[in-house]
Amino acid sequence: MLISKLKKRWLNSLGFLKTVSSKFALTKRLVSFKQYHHQTLCNINPICAVKLATAFKARYSTRSPRVIGSQIPSDTKIAQLLDNAFFFDAYQIKVNQSSASALQWYLEAIKIIPRWINVLMMLRNQIVSFVGLKDLGLINDIDQQKSIDSYRIGDRIGIFSIYWLSEQEIILSDSDRHLHVKVSLCKVERNGESTIVLSTVVHVNNLLGRIYMFVIVPFHKLIVATVLKHLALSPLVGNFLASKDKK
Repeated sequence: MLISKLKKRWLNSLGFLKTVSSKFALTKRLVSFKQYHHQTLCNINPICAVKLATAFKARYSTRSPRVIGSQIPSDTKIAQLLDNAFFFDAYQIKVNQSSASALQWYLEAIKIIPRWINVLMMLRNQIVSFVGLKDLGLINDIDQQKSIDSYRIGDRIGIFSIYWLSEQEIILSDSDRHLHVKVSLCKVERNGESTIVLSTVVHVNNLLGRIYMFVIVPFHKLIVATVLKHLALSPLVGNFLASKDKK
């Protein structure tokens, strides 16, 4: 009995010593870390420090642009196609002001989509082929050699065809016997701010179309938000639009 009590106390003592030593080591590391960074900051030229802070703010303040749900703009063509729609939604994001057209914004958006979106499209194409829905291909499957000025209504861009085309709005569509899908990208200029609005309107023809929409809507919302975020952050967009504005 005495031996077991002594053994227990010994183990408790070892545990206490380990805890104290680990806390001491952590404290020592934290002190060293603070001293290092204090010394580093003290050695920075004040002008350099201001420039560094400004650059940091410019880089990270726009790293996570906010995508928000919105109403479909009433003055757009897509708003005229809402009658008897089974599903519709709209999301928007603020962007830098530019003279780029809606078509230019859309082409740039599908060029920079993440790879996982195309993987989802490939899975979708394989699955729906068993229930009579057509293979749409990939979202960014476009003719890289085709100039922007040569696009006309009816031309194919990725998984959609151009249904409506203007400077401020492009509507793309795809249809089969189950459902009709229309996607609009429009530019909205209000109070000195530029916003891109991505709207979707779906009309269904039968039960299979309804089931398909029930399954696909969560993925649709995720993809739309991702595309808008990448569009707002992409350096390709910034360079592309800057070059357009200089002309």
